[in-house]
Amino acid sequence: MRNQLLSQATLGRAVGLPLAVLLAVGIVAAAGREVSAQTQPRLDRLGIALWPEFDRAQALVIIQGELAPATALPARLSLHIPAAAGEPNAVASSASPGGRLVDRQYETSTDGDSLLVTLETPHPILHLEFYLPLVRDGIQREFAYVWPGDLAAEEVTLQAQIPVGAEDFYTEPELGPAAVGEYGLLYRHVTLEGLEAGQTLRFRIQYSKEDPRLSFEALAAGQPADDGGGVPLGWPALAAMAAVVLVGIAALAWYRYSQRQPAPAPLPGQGPPSGRAAGGAAYCTQCGHRLALEDRFCPQCGTPTRRG
Repeated sequence: MRNQLLSQATLGRAVGLPLAVLLAVGIVAAAGREVSAQTQPRLDRLGIALWPEFDRAQALVIIQGELAPATALPARLSLHIPAAAGEPNAVASSASPGGRLVDRQYETSTDGDSLLVTLETPHPILHLEFYLPLVRDGIQREFAYVWPGDLAAEEVTLQAQIPVGAEDFYTEPELGPAAVGEYGLLYRHVTLEGLEAGQTLRFRIQYSKEDPRLSFEALAAGQPADDGGGVPLGWPALAAMAAVVLVGIAALAWYRYSQRQPAPAPLPGQGPPSGRAAGGAAYCTQCGHRLALEDRFCPQCGTPTRRG
């Protein structure tokens, strides 16, 4: 701000305006920027996800926030992303968590070593994606993202997707145990206390990886990840197929078992199972069905007739 005020003073001398007037203008402008930062909407929840080497040889950063219930909509807000990211990969909003994302128009401006992304959203859910390069040293990978503190949040969730073939996966802050999630890959996450506006948060990951494939490539090939990657790809589908096979085997076993059960004895009046009753009427010795004189096999169960 000091440099801005000096620049304005130099301009004032050039146009003949009093220095005191220009100093007052500069102070008011700086104060306006601070008030604007403080009046940005608050978030009920903030989610920061890092997906390294998912569909690019970079780290995908996913920022998702849910505006506080009292926020008037549409809401206008601004977020800083690293200048190295270039244009965002996605800027969208949704009416509910997990709902359909709708692309939003946005503006960008350079702010030091950051890119300021400004948008207006009619929905309470904000979604922002961008890519940043990984630091590579042989098979070692490292990446860190710093949340710039543009918005206050009551609750913060950090998530990391473990790449296919990754080993010695380390995070800072420490995340919870790995669990199967979207795409059948492993994820780790943790929920932290809230952050105030201006409070930054550093999220770092580190791992080793010899497998050159991106996780998305391995998924498309249908090839399983090794133990370092965590889970076989397509695990949910394989589990469903196994369940179907087991149900089919059980049904077939029950059918065969039921076919081997003895037929019930004939009801009174149907005749004894000896094969012939008084008056010359014959019955099947297997199921008790009444037989005609010309029947060589029972028409009910197919058992050969026994005629004396």
